[in-house]
Amino acid sequence: MFLCCRIIVGQPPPILFDSFQEAMLDLSAGKIGAVIGNLAVSTHTIQTSALTNLKIAGIVSKEPSLLAMAVRKDWPELVSLFDKALESISDETRKEITTKWVPVEFASEILPGLG
Repeated sequence: MFLCCRIIVGQPPPILFDSFQEAMLDLSAGKIGAVIGNLAVSTHTIQTSALTNLKIAGIVSKEPSLLAMAVRKDWPELVSLFDKALESISDETRKEITTKWVPVEFASEILPGLG
């Protein structure tokens, strides 16, 4: 199950979805008003699902959201390979990867002052 958003005090209870893509499709169709999600996953879903009517409205937390990879429990050697590969990436290359895979254009017309 995917929880579409964090619980906000004084708001209706959150809606549960089977996947993030399902939540984004409902948002695109106007069935729900907003989805709070990871920036990388959100932008990727918007692009790959061609949800051209959706934009990133803003950032809901000042805390950085970490990206992570999962490895099967029966493949522990893969963890050290990933760690070594990730450690070898320069700061400049990390910025290039972020720019390519997590491009962000804030919809300032939705929430003035963002962008």
